[in-house]
Amino acid sequence: MVEQQVSEKDGFYADRSYLSHDYKLLKEKPGISPEILFISMSYEGSYIRALRILEQFGCPLRRKDRKNSDPLVIFGGWSVSRNPLPLFELADAIGIGDSEHLVADITEAYKQNRGSKETFFDELVQKEGLIIPSRYKVATENGYLTQWEAHNAPTEIFPGKKSNQFPHSWYLSSETDYNDIGYYDGKTFFSMEIVDACASKCAFCASGFREKGRDIQDPTEVAVLAEWAATHGADLAKLFFPANSSQTATKQIMKELMARGLSPRVGSAKAEKIDREYLELVGQSGQEKIAFAPETGDYELRRHLGKPGMTDDVLRRVIEESIRAGIPNLDFYLIMNLPGETKDSFRKTIDLIGEFHHLAQSKGLKGRVRISAPNFFPKAWTPFQYAASGGLEEYALKIAQLNKELAGIVAVSSMSESADLLSQNIMSRGGIEAGELLLEVHRKLIEREQATGQYTPDTIEDWRAALSSLGLDENSYFDRKDAEQQLPWHHVHLNSKIGLDQLQKVWQVFQDKRALLIIE
Repeated sequence: MVEQQVSEKDGFYADRSYLSHDYKLLKEKPGISPEILFISMSYEGSYIRALRILEQFGCPLRRKDRKNSDPLVIFGGWSVSRNPLPLFELADAIGIGDSEHLVADITEAYKQNRGSKETFFDELVQKEGLIIPSRYKVATENGYLTQWEAHNAPTEIFPGKKSNQFPHSWYLSSETDYNDIGYYDGKTFFSMEIVDACASKCAFCASGFREKGRDIQDPTEVAVLAEWAATHGADLAKLFFPANSSQTATKQIMKELMARGLSPRVGSAKAEKIDREYLELVGQSGQEKIAFAPETGDYELRRHLGKPGMTDDVLRRVIEESIRAGIPNLDFYLIMNLPGETKDSFRKTIDLIGEFHHLAQSKGLKGRVRISAPNFFPKAWTPFQYAASGGLEEYALKIAQLNKELAGIVAVSSMSESADLLSQNIMSRGGIEAGELLLEVHRKLIEREQATGQYTPDTIEDWRAALSSLGLDENSYFDRKDAEQQLPWHHVHLNSKIGLDQLQKVWQVFQDKRALLIIE
């Protein structure tokens, strides 16, 4: 979307660039040298790739090393909005929140101040949702913020204005099609975000704590856009986050799309909020699978997480109705090492998934049952931002047990051996020092490329070696945090209507194992 937004501005042309399978830079217009680099990242594991992109452009990685002749580097995206501090030493500017108004402010300021970075920064520094890192003196230590001084800049940062623009993809490619889970070979998606926040406010999930600005419920508006995409080769119309919208509205959108001969696809469903008609529509659309997210087989824990309505009986009901609707595959999303787990929580998870498999088989499931089992990482601006992260050894043991007991009957997808087990957690919780860590990991990857002639992705060993080189304690990114101290993102707010006192109350209620306090 950022490319389209930039190209719509008078006097600007945007050129899309990305990394190929061998981590080389691919550009639409290879001969163009950019003046501004916008890099959007939706999850923390991609930060190391951002450094690869800068390096491939010949752009100095550190902000302080760039000259006026070097491009401006602007980071943004959902993960960056939650905790931008690891990028402070790398970025010239950082966007917090939706891109639409941010892009307008940036392009207008650049047009008026193209010859001077400092006057460009002066123009932007008071704009809502934009951070100019050079205007702040910041320090972090052992997972806490120890210094935050704003110089001619706002002390508190809030997201940019919410937009009612209908976000959707402008590019259709089989390379971005979810093919890693084996459903969509040869199919091209057209993605549309119909809603941008969740009302459930589960204690572990950041989506429930962002400000809601978009909830597209007009079937005609969605269908007209999907028809446009179909004329350009889209096979499937992917609706992002329909579980966070009205079930009635989502059903009407699906009906309208199918009435026009289109093929909608929806994401994970809130089992306690959908009915038989919803599942029948999913089946009629030809959707290859449906996903539910119980998070754990321990209902008492699930209830305390913020999902009291998703009982085991509700899950049994939707399994049976999904199969009757002709949906061939079932996915269940689980999180390992959640706060509040008891000794038998994991046993309950294994037993429940085994039971669900047998139930599905007895009702005639045509395909397979799959579970996705990532490790728990606390997210900024959620009540669980204070919780300890899931330990890596515990995670490895649990995945091994899942594979031992369920792999013969259930497909198990995990983060086993992935560098994300470290990088995602560190970038989620880290401070200024995490930027130096990124640079050190990148340096090691470049050294390996120079020695072998081939760039290879980062590993857990690369991150641990970099931590050691910088004298950083890995445990400080996993330890439980003191709610009385300031975390790195303390002054960068995800939601202007939700404050730390509310998050701390929910965290305390959870620890006391009382009914979860819901933030309205």
